[in-house]
Amino acid sequence: MQKPAVVNTSFKPIIINRVVVRDKEFLHRLGKVLKLKWLLGKEVQIRRSLVDRIIPCFACVAVENNDFFSLSALLEKMGANCRTYDDVTPLHTACELGNLDMIKFLLAKGASPHKVNRFGHCPFYMAIKNRACHAVKLLHMKEFTVNLHPVRIAMEMIQAVQNRDYPLLRAWALSGVDMDTKDYDGRTVMHEAVYLKDKSMITKLLEYGATPLEKDVRGQTAMENARNETAIMALFDPLFTSSPLKNVRSIITSLFEEAHSCLVSTFGEKRVDLSLKFLQSGVKWLSDAVASALNMVIQYVMEILESAGIYAKLPFQKVTPEGVIFVAQWALLVVVAYWIISFILSLVVGAIRQALWLLKVTFAIGMFGLILSDTGASAETTAIRLAGLACVCVLLGIGTTSAKPDRHLEDKIKMLERRLREMEKNKMD
Repeated sequence: MQKPAVVNTSFKPIIINRVVVRDKEFLHRLGKVLKLKWLLGKEVQIRRSLVDRIIPCFACVAVENNDFFSLSALLEKMGANCRTYDDVTPLHTACELGNLDMIKFLLAKGASPHKVNRFGHCPFYMAIKNRACHAVKLLHMKEFTVNLHPVRIAMEMIQAVQNRDYPLLRAWALSGVDMDTKDYDGRTVMHEAVYLKDKSMITKLLEYGATPLEKDVRGQTAMENARNETAIMALFDPLFTSSPLKNVRSIITSLFEEAHSCLVSTFGEKRVDLSLKFLQSGVKWLSDAVASALNMVIQYVMEILESAGIYAKLPFQKVTPEGVIFVAQWALLVVVAYWIISFILSLVVGAIRQALWLLKVTFAIGMFGLILSDTGASAETTAIRLAGLACVCVLLGIGTTSAKPDRHLEDKIKMLERRLREMEKNKMD
């Protein structure tokens, strides 16, 4: 019989609340390195250079293990921008893994997102290549950019289209790059998707903001290349002969996406997803309750009408929760649109009133100046002119105030009269 394999548990990481606090094997090896016995016979400069090369490697391992304590101690010695032999920084490793907490920690420690490794890749690019979409959102919100040539970006996105790599395309779109970036032939991702006749890819690229209107070096657009493909042109026509309503819808969608990314970066993905699920379940329960109540009311009304000899037919069989949600959405949209339009109209009317009032005041001041500047006129003539100007000002309503009359003025006067009567009675008594 074979003996069971002995598992060495002494070097297993210590985990508290699903977070690796300390990696024992990592600390064990780090302690051996820091003893420096193997460096005793070397010069001081060689020792420092070797240690400076080794400690960044341990910092990257601490990032991989999610070991914040060890990483903090190492960064105090080397700084947040320490590099390995491949010029990889801890931020490169955190972005490659998509660890949001570690990325925020390193940025707070002063890690630079503009450092590149020996392959010329920055941390932002590492997050994109590893499809770490939440990390890409965070870096884009902090207004970081990918330091790659636009032609290189276009070639990588075109390769993602060829491989049907949807997560990578989503990461590129979330990074804020122009989805119409051209390669050395002037071709875009939309050119490639049309060439492959991939309708699902075209639909996804349109959602990400790509357009079929960019020309390549031959002067051809993606729409012109797809003119013989009816199904693809059907995807282009509604969007690029769009109505203002669709533009508003796209703006609202982008605003909701930005709000979702802000909430994720602030409160965390799990909390936001849990809140959305709770909200969806609440909306579903409420719509089910409203639909069942309306069906009950309709049934009672139909029975009452039938008993009275009135047979009415409704255009629908019953009220569904989906119908309730649909009507509620449109009703909410109407209310919001009414509020926005009322607010805009009130602003416009107020601006017009103020402009007219300023015009009247300017006219009165100008006429007043002209009357006084006429030195040849007698005092009586000047007085008559000023009286006429005052009458014109009264007719134009320059001197009147724009404040609304108090609707409760009569009630206040009656209250004062009642108090006066009470005071008189008290004096008589």
